[in-house]
Amino acid sequence: MESAPEVRLELSRGRIELEVHKARAKTTPFEIRTPLSVMGVRGTEFRVGYSPEDQSAQVEVLGGVVQARGAKDNNALEITKGLGMPIDGDGKSLPVEYLLEAPSVRTIDITKSAQPSFVARLQPVAFAQYYIADNSTTANLSGSRSSQHLLSPEFFIPRLNKQATFYKLTSVSPSELVGTERNYAFCSGTGDGKSSRCSALFDVPLADNGAIAFVLNRIQDGVSQPVVNTPNLQARNGRFSIQGLPSGQYAWTLSYSMRPTQPANSVTTTVQQSGMFELITVSSTSP
Repeated sequence: MESAPEVRLELSRGRIELEVHKARAKTTPFEIRTPLSVMGVRGTEFRVGYSPEDQSAQVEVLGGVVQARGAKDNNALEITKGLGMPIDGDGKSLPVEYLLEAPSVRTIDITKSAQPSFVARLQPVAFAQYYIADNSTTANLSGSRSSQHLLSPEFFIPRLNKQATFYKLTSVSPSELVGTERNYAFCSGTGDGKSSRCSALFDVPLADNGAIAFVLNRIQDGVSQPVVNTPNLQARNGRFSIQGLPSGQYAWTLSYSMRPTQPANSVTTTVQQSGMFELITVSSTSP
């Protein structure tokens, strides 16, 4: 959609997160509507939500600036990074709020059973009505994933192994604004959990056997240390795995080109993704 001269999306249910290219000009509008709200953007990262059951809508800005208004408002407001605005069932905007910070993992407890399972306990966030834990087997949280709504600051992890399981944690305000996110990865090994090594799986279903440019850095004491930096990584069955990772904070980027879907179409589309996660290794033999 980046090359389209005009983009207008209508969201009839659920939530969508968008990152709009900063090179879009004022003459190339990018507009998102719900039955209760209207958002106009140029270059920014933001979320839009709408629930027909609750008759409520939200806009949450993660980067840049969004012009947003309720469907019955005369004027739009500029919502900047770290802020959000709920819209009521009458299509009128409510006061702008600061987005809640994401919860952090405080401890990991192991259940006493024949098949070890785990409970992640979170640091509570002031004013949070509840928390959301989205999880997936892949670091880019694509493909099949599940979501838990947590009324208390903890969630259950049924099993762990050397392939990391990824979780995106967010806090939700009383007005249903979803806050900033924090990503974790959990894995389990024998012996001392801190010495365990894990693998991280990435989902690239559109790579089509092409070359993937991939960079993975480990961040330690504020210093970024390169782990992988290659322009020619290959995927198998739409996925690739990075192995031998110790616990720590990681940042990654990947990009690859998609081949034209039609022989007469010479346009090549580039897929770009980036993210961060904190890897926590847990010993399955710990008491």
